[in-house]
Amino acid sequence: MNSPVGNATEILAVRALGQALEREGITAEVHAGYGLALAFIDTGLVVWCNGHRFWWRTGWNDRFHRAVYAWHPAIDPPRAARRVARQYALARTKPQSRAK
Repeated sequence: MNSPVGNATEILAVRALGQALEREGITAEVHAGYGLALAFIDTGLVVWCNGHRFWWRTGWNDRFHRAVYAWHPAIDPPRAARRVARQYALARTKPQSRAK
């Protein structure tokens, strides 16, 4: 884990998420700054946190030409980690469509 600089709320939340992800068998690299903390996962999956919620990209909407995101309250890192673990498993089995 890097020594992040930023608001303690998002840093603590992402560190807790990182620990919960480790229990799911997933390693995340944690960074923080400018009011956000991030957990980078090796498949290119990134989870952002502002201290109130986690959010991560789940796909691409071709009709509206924009990314689709899921979110979870930052007060519940274990459940968020289970949801992120499902997205991680999906990312490892299917190539994600990308913006054109």
